[in-house]
Amino acid sequence: MRDVVGILLSLVCLVHCLGLAFLVPMLSKIGLGFEEEHIHLGLLVFVSIYTAIFLWPQTSTYIRWISGGGLLVLFSAMLFHGQITETILTVSGSLTLMASHILDLREEAKEIAYATNVQHD
Repeated sequence: MRDVVGILLSLVCLVHCLGLAFLVPMLSKIGLGFEEEHIHLGLLVFVSIYTAIFLWPQTSTYIRWISGGGLLVLFSAMLFHGQITETILTVSGSLTLMASHILDLREEAKEIAYATNVQHD
């Protein structure tokens, strides 16, 4: 379940990032500040804590490295606020985090299948 939530969070991040390019002109006219950096930083801190608590303790080292790399890319995106580089890095980081959760799901499925086969032997 934790990986499904992680995948959904990454997907929300992707939709937000890609959709924002189309929504910003409209949102700025009605006064909603979805481009505020403190909102992005808060979301990034939340995702980082979620990853550290729910993914890292139960997964393999290489998945920790992949997800850590995704977080690093997301943090680096904040250095390029308002530029196309920010969008590219954010999409890349989100996809990398999503991939780490998918890999973790596959790894868990293999472990369950192995445990099931061992019990039947």
